[in-house]
Amino acid sequence: MLLPVAETTQIVRELADEAIEISSDGSRITLRGAHSEFRIPEVDPQEFPEVPDTEGSTPFSLDAVSLRNAIRRTLFATDTEGPRYALGGVLLELRKDRPVFVATDSRRLAVARVELEAADAATGPDKPLVPAKALQLVDRTLGNAEGPVKLGFRANEVFFQIGPTSIISRLIDGRFPDYERVIPRGLDHRIEMVVGPLHAAVRQAQIFTDEETRSVTFQLQP
Repeated sequence: MLLPVAETTQIVRELADEAIEISSDGSRITLRGAHSEFRIPEVDPQEFPEVPDTEGSTPFSLDAVSLRNAIRRTLFATDTEGPRYALGGVLLELRKDRPVFVATDSRRLAVARVELEAADAATGPDKPLVPAKALQLVDRTLGNAEGPVKLGFRANEVFFQIGPTSIISRLIDGRFPDYERVIPRGLDHRIEMVVGPLHAAVRQAQIFTDEETRSVTFQLQP
């Protein structure tokens, strides 16, 4: 049975029933609630692409909260509209102690590290590039989940196992910039600031930014 996404999503969203019965007679699909019934044409399941098999891989085990934070702290810096295809994804440095997520649109650079649950025998490509759309789907699927999430690789694909849900995506082919050359090795000044007031001040100042300025000026005083 192959469900059409748009119609099924609208039906489920509108129904207030606790349970929905789904059946098929080979030519049409019937979705039946307590007081409603919907019939939609069935698409031939043979037209659906084969789902890749993730058996045999040794995935990383990531903390769901750390993964969600890393995605949200890097995804905004990707460039999905520009000509440089590699910048439309997030670079994963699969370090054994703590994987690193990196994204840049050539103007901004975001780097985040993920807590590992386990990675004793985990394997994967050196620096895979995961598409931004795939990570957006992972973020939505994670929701408020906690606990371990499996991250693994097969050939040129990446997969995430989030509870009963598997998300599989092709990796991006391309050369990602050497981001470590952009990060200063040493800092002349370091200022510790409280997150809440800093966030509030930036949000207030950015009200008057536009497409031309696109910046907030910081003036640091004793």
